[in-house]
Amino acid sequence: MLKVSKKYEPDFFTKFNELRNEGETYDDWSELDSITKEQLYKHILKNEQIEYCAYCEQKFPYLEPPKLKNYRIEHIWPRSLYPEKTFEYKNLLVTCDNQKGKEKTCDHSKENSFDSELFINPVTCDPTMLLTHSLADGEINPVVVDEDHPDYARATYTIMLLILNAKRLTLARQELIEEILRMIGEEELFNVLEDWVDTHNFPTLINQILENRDLLV
Repeated sequence: MLKVSKKYEPDFFTKFNELRNEGETYDDWSELDSITKEQLYKHILKNEQIEYCAYCEQKFPYLEPPKLKNYRIEHIWPRSLYPEKTFEYKNLLVTCDNQKGKEKTCDHSKENSFDSELFINPVTCDPTMLLTHSLADGEINPVVVDEDHPDYARATYTIMLLILNAKRLTLARQELIEEILRMIGEEELFNVLEDWVDTHNFPTLINQILENRDLLV
């Protein structure tokens, strides 16, 4: 799960909201015009998420139309429950959308379920402080192992809500771990991994390995 740093609300979206608040444009997210929506996709992905799904961290292979169906804008605080946050920029992420025939994960499994006290909001909290990767099996686990600790509850709630340990995701992480472990001993390994952070799936997993490089060599 990525830490997403919201840098600024882009001008085009600020202007859109100014018009909307004046009653000159839409009040319903479903009526958001396609040009503004496409601008949002691209701005958030390129400037804040390095072209990754904010939840499962899979890399989007393309950003140009007509492939926009492979990702969609996610409202962290569901707009059906919190309509006042529908057009709040800090409430918007981009997540993966092409899940036909797959086990639902990310916002497809989250839908309108949301506990603001438990959910790890990647805009206001660094998920790597609460979630860690097992190098043994590729699963995502709570950093805190004490089941009575509130951080354990937050981690387990978020993992279950987003189905971050779906079989296809766990297997993909395990394959990446095995590939990296096969490279142990190669002189340029960690230089290569630093490049992988922007180009391969699961950048927080790669960063975790980089941060613990002394334990692997």
